[in-house]
Amino acid sequence: MTPPRNAQQARRRVVYAFPTSLRLRAAFHEKLRERLAQDGVIYDFVYSSGDPDLGKDDTVLLPWATDVPLRKLRLFGKTLLSQRLGASTYGADLVIVQQQNNLLANYWLQTWRRLRGQKIAFFGHGRNFQSQRPDGLRERFKRIWAGQVDWWFAYTEGCADLVASYGFPKDRITAFNNAIDLKQVVRQKDPLTVSNIAKLRQTLVGGSENVAIYVGGLYEEKRIDFLIESARLMRERCPDFHLIVIGGGPDADKVRKAAGQEPWIHYEGPQFGQRKAELITLAKAWLMPGLVGLAVLDSFAYGVPMITTDVPFHSPEIDYLEDGKNGLIFRPADDPKLYAERVIALLGDDIGRDRLVEGGRAALDLYSIENMVERFAFGVLAALEAPRRPVWSFTR
Repeated sequence: MTPPRNAQQARRRVVYAFPTSLRLRAAFHEKLRERLAQDGVIYDFVYSSGDPDLGKDDTVLLPWATDVPLRKLRLFGKTLLSQRLGASTYGADLVIVQQQNNLLANYWLQTWRRLRGQKIAFFGHGRNFQSQRPDGLRERFKRIWAGQVDWWFAYTEGCADLVASYGFPKDRITAFNNAIDLKQVVRQKDPLTVSNIAKLRQTLVGGSENVAIYVGGLYEEKRIDFLIESARLMRERCPDFHLIVIGGGPDADKVRKAAGQEPWIHYEGPQFGQRKAELITLAKAWLMPGLVGLAVLDSFAYGVPMITTDVPFHSPEIDYLEDGKNGLIFRPADDPKLYAERVIALLGDDIGRDRLVEGGRAALDLYSIENMVERFAFGVLAALEAPRRPVWSFTR
């Protein structure tokens, strides 16, 4: 299905609704708005700024977007979000919402989409990749509602295949390859100088070149216990090995305790901007033994190969990491000794590490925010042209 690109058509309106405005999505919304305007399509973003907890204190206000009230409800120990979309979606030709069971407005939009004369699209994974019960009631419930839309915007090709396996028409699924704006990485790296990095290397890690880094949230799925245990094994094999940990979260105390016991473990807490770039530049390997998401793109951009394990609960972006080409995925996932041995081997293999770095740079050309926006815009235009799907089109 080829969408038209006729600017003379009557202007159509697309609304993307989500409970919060995440900083990492700001560039996407701005670029998509500009891109769709080229085809005479008005793009609106509707969000709620009243609860900063939803954005983990990493939100941004977009002056052209619409801010609407939101209520949080508790039911059977779960938090439900009721976003008052109201007039913000009236008259829209297409409304895009996140696929989440707890977004109450979704059900109203999906149920009444025919009477309102508008199309509804999902933006999401297709399932909860971190669910401990992938065949449980919540995931089955999610699959039922997955078919009650006119179009799907899937994070990756793997997510698109998953949605299609439910029986949703493949020609109505856009795999946009979820990405972030990595120009900030370039801006952070440009001011760095060899002398500054050498000074930091000397003061923080005693001049060692055998440095690994962890960057991300500190919580259960990230396997912080495994990270610390394997790091201690690395230190046994490599006496000048150092681990730098950047991030925060519920398991931060585990890292603080380890850093208090081991002077070669350096807990830096959450870091941003140039300081973050300097710390990452010290490293030869990016350790992520647990859940991997968009951080894989950061590792490509910084030129530090990511080393993860084959756990079953990675986010969809794990599809971007090709074992042996732009990073490493170790199997089995529960052997810290083997993980430690492979990391130490990579630290001493300049040729192999350079090959992974080059693979990461090549991947950035494919998984860029510019390509994401172009794919997404193409899908929006196709969705606007496609006929509406029947109400209550059940999936498998």
